[in-house]
Amino acid sequence: MPAAKSSKGPLLINLLFHRTTITYLQGPIFVMTAATIVHLFDPEAAVGLPWWSIALFLIYSLGTIMYATDRLQRGAWSLRKWADRLFLLSAPAAMVYAYVAYIMPAYFIVPAFGVLAAGLPLLGIVRNRMWVLWFAAFTLTYVSATLLTGFLDLDPAFAAKTAYGFLEREPAAYVLSLIACLIMLLWLTLTSARGKRIADRAAKHLIQARKSRRELDHANRELRRQRSRTDADLKIARRIQEGILPSTDRFSEHRLLSVGARYLALDGVGGDYYDFADLGDGCFGFFIADVSGHGVPAALVTGMTKVAFTNHVGTADAQPGHVLRAINAAMYEFVRDLDHYLTAYYLIIDLKAGRARFSNGGHTPALLHRRADNSIHEWTTRDSFFLGVEPDFEYRSGEVELHPGDRIVLYTDGLTETQNPEGEFYGDHRLAEFLTEQAAQTEQASGPDDPIVQKLMQDLTRFSGGSTPRDDIAVICIDYRDAS
Repeated sequence: MPAAKSSKGPLLINLLFHRTTITYLQGPIFVMTAATIVHLFDPEAAVGLPWWSIALFLIYSLGTIMYATDRLQRGAWSLRKWADRLFLLSAPAAMVYAYVAYIMPAYFIVPAFGVLAAGLPLLGIVRNRMWVLWFAAFTLTYVSATLLTGFLDLDPAFAAKTAYGFLEREPAAYVLSLIACLIMLLWLTLTSARGKRIADRAAKHLIQARKSRRELDHANRELRRQRSRTDADLKIARRIQEGILPSTDRFSEHRLLSVGARYLALDGVGGDYYDFADLGDGCFGFFIADVSGHGVPAALVTGMTKVAFTNHVGTADAQPGHVLRAINAAMYEFVRDLDHYLTAYYLIIDLKAGRARFSNGGHTPALLHRRADNSIHEWTTRDSFFLGVEPDFEYRSGEVELHPGDRIVLYTDGLTETQNPEGEFYGDHRLAEFLTEQAAQTEQASGPDDPIVQKLMQDLTRFSGGSTPRDDIAVICIDYRDAS
């Protein structure tokens, strides 16, 4: 029990200095302050308004607002119920204001402003009938006190100072004061109704905004969950795609060939693909392809491409054009309804004969750097066309002799179409310049981190200013060594 008693102190202090209490008390405090000033400077005008009545009125007003505020804070009353009940409990205050106006008719404006000050904080909350109740209590009390003065046997000197005397001296002004009260009632009623409509619209918008915010938060959470799952799926897809790319380790100890390769996907998984094949009898096949588009759909097509290449890679004596024709027919069956196509380049190096055979299916030509004279040559074939579009397209083959020290570069157009901050493309000419500048170097390609491929990637990064490429990039670098 002592603990319960001790908790009332902070509660009362909180209610006493609560913002709602202070705001609503401005009307009573204004009227009573004005009455006190009249008491001090015009005591004859306040003869019928003793000090104890002022103190009693303030105590009643304070108790009423603290009680109503406590009910509101505890959740026992809604805001609308709080405003209505507060107005109902404060109805005696309207009678006190009317009595002050009756006692001091010369200061009629004081209680009128008190009514206004008491009602303004509740605009848009209290019901209109409560405004009518308040002004009815004020007007009836004021008029009744005036009329009763004429029937009661009161001191004539006192009666002359009240509203009764004011009515006898200035009947028009008396009536105008009542009309002014009615106009104030009408204004407060209309303003309160307008404020209520504005508040209702604001509340509706606030509720809708909160609902939209909750829906947006829910959608964002779902999006994050979906993104998390998608990222996990993409990581798996990337590992799978990396797994289908061949390793260059098989050439690390080869006497005549060294091979390096690199693949950079724009979206984690992409549409570029390369592959190697040991055709036997000293022949090796090198295949590179570029599927239209990016992301998962293109990556799926690259998986189909690997299946087609594995099934139709051919033998040591196969012509690259025939191999591309077989792959093209297979890919046509795969992608003809998927709005995808691919470009491809197939190169066969015959180490016994010292020759290279190749075929181009709409792809960027292979570049040959001949160390003997530090020259650059393009290897391509006539009538080149995409794969997966025309099922019976005839792809031609080409053949050239290899010289020791030759370096062959197969690549996708993402390499040469890389742009710098000024919008310039890396281009075939910069790739050719890079290869000629590297002619003096003695390094041989030896895997995915070989010096030449690594330097090419560094040169590409330097040119682009470190910006993200706009397309997938795949490159194969093949060095044909001197048998001695």
